[in-house]
Amino acid sequence: MLSTQFEVWKGQWLAEGEAKGEAKALICLLAARFGAVAPSRQKRIRRAKLATLDRWFKRAVVAPDLSSVFNPPR
Repeated sequence: MLSTQFEVWKGQWLAEGEAKGEAKALICLLAARFGAVAPSRQKRIRRAKLATLDRWFKRAVVAPDLSSVFNPPR
C-alpha cells in the first residue's frame, strides 16, 4: 500500500519537475523572440498545466507576437 502511494507521489513529482522546466524554457523562448516577459505572464506560465505549456510552446515558435501565444487562433 505504501509503495503504491510512493509511486503516485513519484509520478506527481516528475510531472511537476517537467512542468517547471518547460515553463522556464517557454519564458526564455518568449524573451528571446519578443523581449522581456511581464511578471504577470511569467506567473501565468508557471501556474499552467503541462498540456497548456506544450500548446503555448508550439505557438511561441511561430507566433507573430506575444499575445498570439496565449490567445487561441481564430
